[in-house]
Amino acid sequence: MIQRPTSTPVFILAGGVGERLAPLTQAKPKPAVSFGGTHQIIDFTFSNCINSGLRKIYVLTQHQREPLHDYVREHRRRLSQSFRWQEGDDLRSIPPVSGKRYRGTADAVFQNLPLLRLDSSDHVLITSADHIYAMDYRKLLSHHAYSGADLTIATARRPVAEATAFGVLDMENGFVTQFREKPSAGTLPKTGDVQVSMGIYVFRRRALLDLADSAAPAETDFGHDIVPRLIRRQKVAAYDFGGSARSYWQDVGTLDSYFQSNMDLLTSRPDIDLEGESDWPIHSLSDSSVRRTRDSRISRRASVHASTIRRSIVSHGAIVEPGALVEDSLILPGARIGSNARVRNTIVAEGTTVPGAFQIGINPGADRGRFQVTPGGVTVVSGSLRHNYTMPAGRLQAAAAVA
Repeated sequence: MIQRPTSTPVFILAGGVGERLAPLTQAKPKPAVSFGGTHQIIDFTFSNCINSGLRKIYVLTQHQREPLHDYVREHRRRLSQSFRWQEGDDLRSIPPVSGKRYRGTADAVFQNLPLLRLDSSDHVLITSADHIYAMDYRKLLSHHAYSGADLTIATARRPVAEATAFGVLDMENGFVTQFREKPSAGTLPKTGDVQVSMGIYVFRRRALLDLADSAAPAETDFGHDIVPRLIRRQKVAAYDFGGSARSYWQDVGTLDSYFQSNMDLLTSRPDIDLEGESDWPIHSLSDSSVRRTRDSRISRRASVHASTIRRSIVSHGAIVEPGALVEDSLILPGARIGSNARVRNTIVAEGTTVPGAFQIGINPGADRGRFQVTPGGVTVVSGSLRHNYTMPAGRLQAAAAVA
């Protein structure tokens, strides 16, 4: 059996650039991007750790890391008011040492092996900071210990059409027989679902140390390098998260998946509850209280005047001025929607001002010539917008350009 859960060290991988979420990641790392109007993406993994009783947490940072360092410091301060840290407990952010960089997920962990060599825990949990889900890691750890495996991979089912973006597993009797990182479509079944890696791993500590000691310099990534090699030589188990009571999981790796995950919160009974079930709160550094309308989610720290908001999320610090119409959209922190503006099916990035009487998302064809439009048809605006007005036939029209 595993030791008490609080003794298991956790590495949270939070150093990725998040290029596919640009422009939202231009000024902050992907895990720090706003979610649901009141939270940040990293809040989910962090809350999973705290709610699972894990108190030895290392957040590995790199790209635009200062917001995450501030995040960790403030959370430690606040948590200290809720419970007493015990000897051996730890919560800190760890960037690469001076002059070095994390070259991949495995390399990030391998560079911090001194923390494990001095640790007496039997197991190590490695997880990602940029997924939306609620998981009790104690169940994953127990499954791993019972299996006797050197590595356990948390998995979820995904349609074949989405599988090329993930690591795909073949399994037999609960153990992994083959692992293919982001396989080509031609190597997958034509229809149905496949089991994919969630990027959450539990290693036997000694096995991880041995892997690191024997890894070639070019073996820097768990999915591409370490996991396939381990499967060929040792025992690797799978933990099917789809069988859990809380089984919602979304890798918000693209603007479309990020947008859809936010919109999932607006259903009458969302699969994940940001207000938190009584036994599973989602911790946030912001005021997480919201005004729920029939079909929208509006932060109580947003300023909304006499306007119309339908099927949308308005984040803390955002302003919606009188007469504005916001539909099927995500308004991120500090954004401003001007008077009589019309915004539909759009992500308005942090700090962006949409001028009065401006139209975005109303004409997707026209938007493609002016803004970024995702493959799923979501318009994304950022920076400063300005008007170029014409008034044919007595009617005010506006075209926009990004300053």
